[in-house]
Amino acid sequence: MTQDDLAQRLGITPQAVSKWENDLAYPDITIIPTLCAIFEVSLDDLFGKTKKDVSELSFPPTFKGVPVVATFANIACYSDKEPAETGGSTVTFKDGSIAELQQRRIVNKGAGQIYLKSIDDFAGGDLYVSSNAKDNEIISVSHEYGEVLSLECSLPCFNCDINSVEGEVSTLQAEGFAGFTELLEFDYDVGKKHLKIDYDQHKYQTKYNNIDTNRWDLSKNIIKIALACPADKLDSAIIKINSTGVVHLNIPAKDFSAGINGSGKILANGIPFDDAVTSINGSGEICCGDAGKLKTSINGSGVVNFNNAGELSSSINGSGVMNFNDVGTAKSSINGSGVFKANDIKDFDTSINGSGAIEIHECGSLKIGINGSGALEAEKVTKSVDISIRGNGDIGLKGGEIETFNVNINNNGEVRAGGVTTKRAEIKMPQQGKVEIGRVIEESVEICGDKAELIIHNRGI
Repeated sequence: MTQDDLAQRLGITPQAVSKWENDLAYPDITIIPTLCAIFEVSLDDLFGKTKKDVSELSFPPTFKGVPVVATFANIACYSDKEPAETGGSTVTFKDGSIAELQQRRIVNKGAGQIYLKSIDDFAGGDLYVSSNAKDNEIISVSHEYGEVLSLECSLPCFNCDINSVEGEVSTLQAEGFAGFTELLEFDYDVGKKHLKIDYDQHKYQTKYNNIDTNRWDLSKNIIKIALACPADKLDSAIIKINSTGVVHLNIPAKDFSAGINGSGKILANGIPFDDAVTSINGSGEICCGDAGKLKTSINGSGVVNFNNAGELSSSINGSGVMNFNDVGTAKSSINGSGVFKANDIKDFDTSINGSGAIEIHECGSLKIGINGSGALEAEKVTKSVDISIRGNGDIGLKGGEIETFNVNINNNGEVRAGGVTTKRAEIKMPQQGKVEIGRVIEESVEICGDKAELIIHNRGI
């Protein structure tokens, strides 16, 4: 092809092409794709980037302390098991385990580890490796393990169903975009009966953060786990979502830990736990059944739903929402505009810093401090009330018969308890504020400033 021919196809002058050939100028970046099409080469070829053939690349002799036992194309198999046959793309082991390198499929039937790693996993710098699986292609992997007593799962951008299965064989099936499945790491400790599902965080941060995962249909990134648990519940279950996705957990556990960094969901509706710790950083959602002891926090606009909790410690920093049915003892805090709702709480110690809101149907003993414009509404109180307001907070107690009613207002707060009967009351409003009580049976101690308003509708029996 002459300079004139190329210039004519590009719509430029032959002199411009001459300058390129003599290193006096360079093509405009906008016509580079056209140059690639004309010469039928890739950008790498055009810019002289050298491709290394897979056969020229060598795998590390070990991975996580496990030796390499076979390679096929750009995949290596690492295992501490004794192989029976390593020819072709399939490795069989003497214990009956199988590793299909081309399909990235592992069937692990006994003790020991099996890993399938692409050469991409070890590539660095300007190393170029051609991969058969593109980031947006759908691929699948499957594994078999023994019994499982504890589970740990931490992943980004995925959906997961976790169920129990009878027998002694646990199975795992993962399917999704190659950009997702190639991140996955599986580890099974046969002695501890512990299954861990994780991902290569360094690879995710350095490579896959550049992938437009918003284009993925996350319903296609699926992990299905069927656990053969020898007991009626797992010893522990740890679930973490780092980004988006939905996890359905359908197995109870003694210890449960759930964490969301992003907008994911962890759903264990109706599933009981002895002890549970949950956290949301972002707009995620966690829904569970009962917990003997629960510690939960929201930093952001997330949602937490639990049925019953024997002992509760909770905090909302932001605009999050928490919902509970029945709670034994609870200590909670709201910093911001969050909302806390419960049906019944036996003993409640809480605080609001900001404009948060608390809604309760029935409460035994209530202790609350408000700094700001927060509000609490309760249908009924049955034991005692201890209220402190700094600001213009608002508390409404519709009814109930209690032993003691203590209020301390420093500013312009208001307590509305016109339907409450108490044996004794102690009211302090040195500046201003408003308190209304239905009835005081025995005595009231009152310290009220000139701008304060105290209303006690009835006294005595």
